[in-house]
Amino acid sequence: MKFDFKFIRTWSLISFFLVWTICFSFGQEPFQSKQDSLFDLTNTYLDEGKYQEANQVLLPLLQDRKWINNLTNKRKVTNNLGFSYYYLGQYDSSNHFYILTNQAATELKDTVKIISSFKSIAMSYRRMGLYSKSLESSQKALEVAKIKKDTGSASEILNTIGLMYIDLGENELAAKSHRESLALALAIGDSTMEAYAYNNLAMAYRKLNYIDSSLYYNFRSLDLKNRLSIVNTASTLTNIGLDFLKLNQLDSAQKYLEWANIVYHKNEHQIGYLVSYNNLADLFLHLGQYQIAKSYLDSGATLLHAVTLKDLLLDHYDLKVRVNEKMGQHEDALMALKKLADLKEEVFLEEKLQVQKVESRFLLRERELENEYLEQETVLAQARIRTNEQFIIFLAILVGLSIIFGLFLFRFNRKLKEKNLIIIDQKKDNEHRIYNFLTRLQQLLRLASESISDEKAKEVLRNSEAAIISIASLQEYLTYSNHEEEDVLLGKYLLDLTAHLEELFRHTGQKIDFRVEIDSNAKSTRLSVPTLLNLGLIVSEIITNASKYAFNETINYPKISVSLKRQANVILIHLEDNGIGISNEASEGLGTKLIGRLARYIQAEISLQSDVGTRYTLKLIRK
Repeated sequence: MKFDFKFIRTWSLISFFLVWTICFSFGQEPFQSKQDSLFDLTNTYLDEGKYQEANQVLLPLLQDRKWINNLTNKRKVTNNLGFSYYYLGQYDSSNHFYILTNQAATELKDTVKIISSFKSIAMSYRRMGLYSKSLESSQKALEVAKIKKDTGSASEILNTIGLMYIDLGENELAAKSHRESLALALAIGDSTMEAYAYNNLAMAYRKLNYIDSSLYYNFRSLDLKNRLSIVNTASTLTNIGLDFLKLNQLDSAQKYLEWANIVYHKNEHQIGYLVSYNNLADLFLHLGQYQIAKSYLDSGATLLHAVTLKDLLLDHYDLKVRVNEKMGQHEDALMALKKLADLKEEVFLEEKLQVQKVESRFLLRERELENEYLEQETVLAQARIRTNEQFIIFLAILVGLSIIFGLFLFRFNRKLKEKNLIIIDQKKDNEHRIYNFLTRLQQLLRLASESISDEKAKEVLRNSEAAIISIASLQEYLTYSNHEEEDVLLGKYLLDLTAHLEELFRHTGQKIDFRVEIDSNAKSTRLSVPTLLNLGLIVSEIITNASKYAFNETINYPKISVSLKRQANVILIHLEDNGIGISNEASEGLGTKLIGRLARYIQAEISLQSDVGTRYTLKLIRK
């Protein structure tokens, strides 16, 4: 059996192309790169708390320019570095990488990541003791969350801002932030956030010494946490106990502080043990039961080696001094006082050292930033030079193309003008021909009416001639006036039309006095050709009907008047005679129906009065 290797090779290439296309359409590469695998490894290290190992992989990845040029990769790496340095206690480095994360997220326009990075920046600033900067970053995160209408994130950020205000001693502002956080949590039905907002609002009120309010919100928090089966109720129970202790309701304080102690033991929370032992020792100190207070402190002393939080240790030794003094054990009190003093000095030195470290790191970072800035300025200067050179070349090409295009346009425009002149000449010739045709048609109709004796036939021919006259008058205006507008002067047209109709009726032997009045406000009124054509037919029909039926031997001086007026947007045309008037039967005849149909076509209102003579009023509304 022979294998067609050419066919196999072709089919393999096609299969590879199809796999690549499908994966690309889902936004994934068909095969994970080495860098992606290394990044996944750092996530494993971070989950296991191996922060140094994670950094050893992340920092070389950050130097891989080709891979890091992808903004998504850059955001992921810097975010993990920020996280790693945070848990290593190097908050200035953590802050630096979180700022880079924020920049990448902003370029990606990923609002969720922008909010997250601002929150991380705020967290690192808070650890560095830079509360104002922490607050500023949290406010920025809040602004983005509000723009995105992410109510859940906004509630969480407001809660964090409230805690920062507590750190700053701005307790009124803290309470305000927690109230806003609570309102948002209630609005979206986030019960977990609601429970923590109650808890933190209570904390702010206790700082303000509003103990009743603090107690109320602590109970609300506890009730909600129990309903949600939230395990972490010990802190709320502790807060309730401390509120009762503040109110000197010692029995209630004992109930909730002992309850908190049970929950801490159930959850095996070592720091919670020490918090609980300190609080119970303080309670029994208030109750005057010093031996019990001492036993709780002794229980707490077994945990001191496992606790690094200096605030808890300071509280422990302070309570030990007070309890031993009350029990008269002055030697033990003195030893505890010495440990308290040593611990305070240690805290002071640590804080001083931390400040010096932060200052040193900031100075180093400032110098690094200055160097980076100078490097960037050099690169930018070189880029500007290249850009200017490219711009000059582009400009030269553009000028050359403009000259060529200009010459082309000039020749095209000249040919266009020549063709336009031919079209204009043809148009004028056509207009002349149409007008001559209408004039000859009118003359033929007149000759025909003179050559026949049948009065009904003559009447039909006269009506047709009158209609032709209305069209011919308009065509005469269009042919022989030097107009460029698409609209025609209404007053001029009515004067010409009436003059031609007067000449028609004079030729038939009728002596009718025609009068045309154009109001000064209406002299510049213009109408479109289609509207004017239909209006001319209406005027011709009304005047023709008046000449035939309005006058008998009793009318000595027959008169037909046409007037044009304008009031703002309203155009009024009055056509009236001093004849015998019009009967009801005649007002419903074919001529009247034709007039009404034509009026509706041009969206005009027409009214008829026939008390003394006949008066038609045409009303048009035009802007």
